[in-house]
Amino acid sequence: MRAVSVTKHLTSGAANVIATAQTLTAAGNLVLNGGSVTTMPLGKFGADVTVAVLDTQRRIQIISDGNDSARSATIHGFRQNGQPISEVLALTNAGTAVSALDYLTVGPTISVDGAIANHVTIGTNGTGSTDWIMANFHLTPFEININDQVSGTVTWNLETTNDTYWTTPPGPQDTTPQPNVNAIISGSTIAQQTTLNSPVTGYRFTITAGTGTLSAQALQGGITNM
Repeated sequence: MRAVSVTKHLTSGAANVIATAQTLTAAGNLVLNGGSVTTMPLGKFGADVTVAVLDTQRRIQIISDGNDSARSATIHGFRQNGQPISEVLALTNAGTAVSALDYLTVGPTISVDGAIANHVTIGTNGTGSTDWIMANFHLTPFEININDQVSGTVTWNLETTNDTYWTTPPGPQDTTPQPNVNAIISGSTIAQQTTLNSPVTGYRFTITAGTGTLSAQALQGGITNM
């Protein structure tokens, strides 16, 4: 049997914790200057880099106060497990664009492919996921028993995927795969228990609102490794 225990807690989202309101007159990098930004050494012989270090890995948001619907931002950063990740995020017309991936560290760059209409601000919202927990999908019968407890006020999902999420395709322009997600439990605010009986490549827990704490224990059984 394989036992897993995870805990997830988010502080309140902050609209400008990564970058305060700024503009660009042409394609280029935005300045990371929010309250979570720090300078980190990049190796013994490398230059220092400026990055935003968040409380836990979570989604980030880019707020446009003008029409940036023709623009996209390329975000670079790292997950909590140290995996480098990146994605291209379409911006909005006077609205908020939210990342598909969860970042613990944002940077060293967030770039935009053209001029900003007015200003953009970069920060966090109230959503964040744990790392994907890899299931042994070779076991039969496949069975994972999951128990979740909550402390304080928190809304959460249990999500699964059958995609490959643990590798990045080769090539300098490739981005981290974004798994297709199936919500097994959605929008719960209370303790829950469930069993996964169909094989999946991974499962995770996502907080969508609240600053409470979600704790989960999972136990996978099975007798035959096919």
